[in-house]
Amino acid sequence: MGHRKCHATPAECSAAYRRRLHAETVVVDRERLTRLEDRLAAFHATLHQAKQAGYPLARQVCHASLDTTLEALTAWFTTLGKEGHLPMT
Repeated sequence: MGHRKCHATPAECSAAYRRRLHAETVVVDRERLTRLEDRLAAFHATLHQAKQAGYPLARQVCHASLDTTLEALTAWFTTLGKEGHLPMT
């Protein structure tokens, strides 16, 4: 048994597909994205070097994954804003 027909005509089905595609797809400038990725990788490498050199903040927020590092930095600055001081533990 097949699935239930949602659209009366193939044209309606195609139009619904195009609407879904437009709602779910982001157009990206590949060159700008590449530059952003390069800058993030350089930042992460620099932060890792600072961690190796013993900087307390770098030790606290630098992780193996860039995503985890960004989450830790966000949490650190969010805590800074809430508590009004620099959390260095």
